[in-house]
Amino acid sequence: SALLRSPQHAAVIRAKLDNHPHIFVATSTSHLDAEHIDVTQSLATPGLGYFAVTDMNGRLPGQGSRDWQMLGAAIQTSSYEGWLTIEGHSPEGLDALKAAVQVLREALAQKPPD
Repeated sequence: SALLRSPQHAAVIRAKLDNHPHIFVATSTSHLDAEHIDVTQSLATPGLGYFAVTDMNGRLPGQGSRDWQMLGAAIQTSSYEGWLTIEGHSPEGLDALKAAVQVLREALAQKPPD
């Protein structure tokens, strides 16, 4: 959007609101990709409380070329403790959503690198 172009910018605005406990930064892999912002670095954004994930092509996790093992390790080694939601589209419906959930479970189950 033209208003907020990065999670870090949103964190600055949140800080100006005295880091209100009911206001969080929200972002998604699709928006970070569009702005050419590193997804793993964004996980360290102060006040990040909502993170949506989608594959590189806008489809559900596992239906594109995103490195889910890398993203899973980045989430595990970050301080992020907010919501993780699935975003994307697929003509395959519920079966594709179930497969996307499995992709995320496997990515998050991997032991992060030391």
